[in-house]
Amino acid sequence: MKVTPNLEFAKDEFDSKELTELLTAKSLGAPLSLKSIHELPKQKDLTAMDYDDEVAQIAQENEDRHEHGDDVLPPDEEDEPVG
Repeated sequence: MKVTPNLEFAKDEFDSKELTELLTAKSLGAPLSLKSIHELPKQKDLTAMDYDDEVAQIAQENEDRHEHGDDVLPPDEEDEPVG
């Protein structure tokens, strides 16, 4: 009989303070790339996208916002405007 210990316990929950601290450190001159910083939310399953896909998605959302005003997602053509 072989016993293998379960060393993978519950994943750490996402802590926005960690992300804020990394971004602050970067802005103060720490040698951190945005690609490296992106690894924290990825490791904590906040995103499934790799860095390049995340950047492309952000660019698309910014383009959509520019075309459709402040709405991040354009309304469906079939939907009635809310308001």
